[in-house]
Amino acid sequence: MAYGYNDDTLYRLWCVLALGAGSRAINDLLSRYGDDPGRVYAALSQDEVLRSEFSDKSVAWMDRVSVDDARSVLEKCFRFGIKVITPLDECYPKRLESVFAPPQVLFVKGDISPLDSMLTIGVVGTRKPSEYSRQVADAVVTSSVKRGMAVVSGFAEGIDISAALTAVRRHGKTFAVIGCGIDVDYPKSNSRYREMIASNGAIISEFPPGTDPLARNFPQRNRILSGLSDTLCVIEAGEKSGSLNTASHAAEQGKTVFAVVPGDLFDVRYKGQAELIRDGAVPFMGMGDIFDVYENEPEIKEKAKTALKPKEKAPSVKEQPSSEKKEKKQGKTGKARTAAHAKAPKEEKSPSLPLKEAETELGKRIAEAVRSAGSIDLEGLSEIIDCDTDELLSELTMLELDNIIINEGTRYVPGK
Repeated sequence: MAYGYNDDTLYRLWCVLALGAGSRAINDLLSRYGDDPGRVYAALSQDEVLRSEFSDKSVAWMDRVSVDDARSVLEKCFRFGIKVITPLDECYPKRLESVFAPPQVLFVKGDISPLDSMLTIGVVGTRKPSEYSRQVADAVVTSSVKRGMAVVSGFAEGIDISAALTAVRRHGKTFAVIGCGIDVDYPKSNSRYREMIASNGAIISEFPPGTDPLARNFPQRNRILSGLSDTLCVIEAGEKSGSLNTASHAAEQGKTVFAVVPGDLFDVRYKGQAELIRDGAVPFMGMGDIFDVYENEPEIKEKAKTALKPKEKAPSVKEQPSSEKKEKKQGKTGKARTAAHAKAPKEEKSPSLPLKEAETELGKRIAEAVRSAGSIDLEGLSEIIDCDTDELLSELTMLELDNIIINEGTRYVPGK
C-alpha cells in the first residue's frame, strides 16, 4: 500500500480506530485469530456470532469506521512525519509486550529504537512542585543521564517536563508518553519543547492523531509510561495525583517504585508520597538506592553491566548538577565532553557565528540579570524577574540550551 505501510499495519490501525486505543478486546481477538488483524477485520465485519459479543453501540461504531479511514490516518502520519509502529516492527519496544493490553499501534515523533538497549528511569510528579522537589528531580535526572540512562516521563507541566528538559540539557535521551493525539498541542505551555524532545529521544502515543486529551486517557497512558521504565521514581504527589496511578501500574508490572521522602510530613502536597512509602514503595534517599536496583535486579542486570559504572560514587539527593569543572574529574569520557565544550566558544567567536541572543523579552531580561550579577541563584533571580516560577524555570532551560547562561548547580552564570 502507499507510503510504505503494509496491510498488517493498516488493519491493526483499523482495529484501534474501531475498538479503541488500549482496548483489551483487540489483543483478545488477535490472539483468537492468529495475530492476523486482517482476519479480525473480516470477522468483525461479517461474523454475526462474534458481533453479538459486543454492544449495539460498539457494533454501530465498528460499521462506521472503514479501512479507508485507517488509510487516511496513515497518509496523514506520513505527511507530518509521524512514525506508525506495530509489534511486528523491529523498533517496537519489547518492554511493552508484557504490559496490560499491549498497544498494537504506537505513534511516534523521534526515535524509539534505543529504548530496549538502554536502562531507563521513569520520573513523574505533580504539575506544581515545590522548589525542594524541583531540586530532587534535577539531581535524579542529572545523575541518571551521567550513568547512561534514559529518562521516561509524561509531557505535563511541572516535574514531567522539567525531567525531560533536564535530560536534554545534560545531553541524555528522554521519552515522553502523552495521553492524546501526537499532533494535538497539549498542554500549549509545553508546545515549544516538542521538537527538542523528539530530537533527543521521542514523543510517544497510542492514541491516533486528532485524539483529544480526555481525562480517561491519562490513566491508560500511564501503563505505557511505567512499562517503558526499568524503575519509577515519584518525586512529588498529592493525595489524588496521577503519579499514584503510574506507580500502581509499575508495581503491577513488577517494577521497583521509589518515592522521594516528603519535604514536610505535614504538607498535603506530599501526602501521596507518604502513602506510597507506607504501602511498600522504597523511600528514596539518594541515587545509590536506584543504582543498587539496576546493578542487582536479575532482569536488568546484564544491561546494567555495560550501562553503569559500579565504582563511580553515587551522588546523593543533596548533590546538585555538576559544573564543567567537575566533569573534568570523571575520566576520559568527562575529558572528552569538556574538550568538546572547549571548542564551542572558538566557533561562537567566529564572525559568522555570533553568540546567540535570547529570543523572548523575558529571556532577554533574565540574560541581562545574570550578566549584571555575574553569578546568581534562583531566589535572587525571582526577586529581580517578576513572573510565575514555572515560566521563569522554562525560560531558564531555553537559555541554558542556547548556552546563553550556564547552570552551575545552585547558581546561574553567563554563557561563554
